[in-house]
Amino acid sequence: MKRDGNCESLWQHETPDFKASAAAIPDKVFDALIVGGGITGITTALLLQKAGLSCILAEAKSIGFGTSGGTTAHLNTFFDTPYSKVINNFGEDNAQLLAKGAAAVMDLIQQLIKEHDIDCSFEKRQGYIFSINKEQNDQLDELVSSGKKMGLPIAFVSNSPFPIPYLKIASVAGQAQFNPGLSCDGYKRGPSIGSRNVARSYTGG
Repeated sequence: MKRDGNCESLWQHETPDFKASAAAIPDKVFDALIVGGGITGITTALLLQKAGLSCILAEAKSIGFGTSGGTTAHLNTFFDTPYSKVINNFGEDNAQLLAKGAAAVMDLIQQLIKEHDIDCSFEKRQGYIFSINKEQNDQLDELVSSGKKMGLPIAFVSNSPFPIPYLKIASVAGQAQFNPGLSCDGYKRGPSIGSRNVARSYTGG
């Protein structure tokens, strides 16, 4: 697959170059135009189509060209912003919504992979977060404490499968990994997709 950036993705040489299903934009009115052919755009188009809407997806370069082609592709129920900060800024109810949404996204990805029989190396994994200095110790304490409050299966552990020095390490069960390039390649069987189509403006309400 072709993608942006000077650094090579782990996935780009394992994924075939995308061939657009629409050589030209069909002369018809669609219910929805999705702009951007990463995993978010393709998933949106696929779900709208399953709901009975006709969709077309426009991608300026090629499928997975941007973030989706270069992501580390680990699926988490925790984020760079700890739940404690989300609670402070938006309240505990909204933090709970975020935690439930993260779990629902992982379930949806797994469901679509199974439904479309996509071989993209999806597997559930144990996640690990570690600290290497005092400041990170405090951040990890906060992350684990707020994660437990959200019902995450997160806890400090005494060992690690990685040969990396650390001060503290926590484990989170029920995380996952997959090959996002092959996932996008499998999802594209649904909606009409045109590559090298740039959306420059729109009209209407």
